[in-house]
Amino acid sequence: MWRLGCAVVAVAAVAAFAWSPSFRDEVGASVAQQPTPFTELFLDDHASLPRQVTPGVPATFHFTIANHEGRAVAYDYRVTVTGANGSSAVAQRATVEVGAGASTSIAATFTTTPGSSSSVISVELVDRTENVHFEVRS
Repeated sequence: MWRLGCAVVAVAAVAAFAWSPSFRDEVGASVAQQPTPFTELFLDDHASLPRQVTPGVPATFHFTIANHEGRAVAYDYRVTVTGANGSSAVAQRATVEVGAGASTSIAATFTTTPGSSSSVISVELVDRTENVHFEVRS
């Protein structure tokens, strides 16, 4: 009889706990597939990227940041020009706020320095892993 009484009390306790909102939320979160937050960084219209540039003459390209993080994010980005000799210069640096589920296209302008036959143009999201780059010839 004692065992039956304990079993009834245990079942009642589990049932009461199972009906609590926090328990239901926890069980629901553990069995439902949760979206993975991420950010996209990509070059717009790769066919129109500058391929041949004149040193000292500004060139422009566009890139997009798409926010799939589930919340608004302020992205710090940096555009860098690295010459064939290894010299590097920041061409543009800024912060842009992108709303949850939104994207923004950014125009970036850079110049290459004389004496370098080619340069790599890089866009990176500061303190994050996303980055893209392309090469230009002088």
